[in-house]
Amino acid sequence: DDDIKRLQRLGSYRCCGILALPKEPTAGHSISAIAANNAVLSGTVLVASSSKRIYVWDVSAEKVLAGVPETSIHTRPITCLRLSQPHSEFQSTSSMDLFVSGSMDGTIKLWDLRCMQECRCFQGGHVH
Repeated sequence: DDDIKRLQRLGSYRCCGILALPKEPTAGHSISAIAANNAVLSGTVLVASSSKRIYVWDVSAEKVLAGVPETSIHTRPITCLRLSQPHSEFQSTSSMDLFVSGSMDGTIKLWDLRCMQECRCFQGGHVH
């Protein structure tokens, strides 16, 4: 709270947009996880809802650009999202189009942001 007030005084903190989930068939949905890439200038934010759906959000336009197909969603609630981060000059630029989601179903899914398709599903991890 003190950091937010300090940044507001310095003028480097402001509201970029308001996230609102699209209407979903499941009543009572809410945001369960969110991810943004702070290492690069990007207005893209990933949002997971309590109905196990993942959306790509454009902060500047304040709208959903894409969503994960219903056939690919996790079977239990999503607990974390992570966008690919740049690590070195040897990293492929196409790897920046990847993200992962983790769920209470014990899976981690690797996704392609360009087409919103699942690339790989890793199973057998820790289950909450």
